This record gives sequence, structure tokens and C-alpha cells, in this order.
Amino acid sequence: MTYLTIADARRLVEGAMQAIGHTADEARLIADHLIDCELRGLSYGGLPRAVSIVEHVSKSSRRREPIRIEDKTAVSALVHGGDNVGYLVAYKAMELAIERSKTHGVAVVGANSTWYTGMLSYYAERIAGHDLPRGEANPSGEVGRAE
Repeated sequence: MTYLTIADARRLVEGAMQAIGHTADEARLIADHLIDCELRGLSYGGLPRAVSIVEHVSKSSRRREPIRIEDKTAVSALVHGGDNVGYLVAYKAMELAIERSKTHGVAVVGANSTWYTGMLSYYAERIAGHDLPRGEANPSGEVGRAE
């Protein structure tokens, strides 16, 4: 049996993401999320997802646009994903939520025009590192609250 080390898996995913136009930083964020899924035993959202991303980008007639903030207030924001993979869009939304929560104690951030957002726990765990109250929801109707 052949094994793939975590470092090799990271290089493989990052190389594939850069080959379809992602920057090195974007490729690193995507690889981090996919490898995190694998390490949790969620292989359906792990390395095979890299193949799906490459296929989606390769077959799509839409071109990626820069991620942008469509609307914002002191405690809220709406992120337009620009048809970017959700790992990048959700990461930006998470950063905005952390920034607003640190300043005002609360934040509501939404995102649109994206796909494959991944595990909500991935983002919640990063928010937890900032010692902020948090809750998350996705369009499927699932709502989570971490304490």
C-alpha cells in the first residue's frame, strides 16, 4: 500500500489549486481546509474535493472575480464571493466577523456567490482562538453554537 504524507498531500493540493489560477496564499488556505477534513476522518470533504474543485473551475463558463464586501455596517457585512470556492469566501467572512466582534462585541456576516464552503467547525475553531462568543448557520438550515 502506498501512503501519502501530510506534507505531500499539502504540496499536491496547493499545486493543483495554483494550476487553476489560485495564488499561493489561496492554495494554502484551500489545502489547509481539505487536509483538516482528512485528519478528522471526513474524506468526502478532503483530498477528493480538490479534484472536484479543479473540475468545477475547468468546466465553468464563469470567471472568478475578486472577493468583495457588498454592504457593511459596524457590526455586519455581506461578502460577495465572486464565484470563488467557499473556503476562501468563508475565510474572508470569518476575518470580518472577528474584526467586528472584537470592536463591537457582536457581528453578523453573510456571503453569497460561492460554492464548497466546507466545515463550519473549521471556522468556529479559528474564531474560538479569539475568545469571542460565536454561532454559525448555513443555507441548509443547520445552526451551530459553540460555547
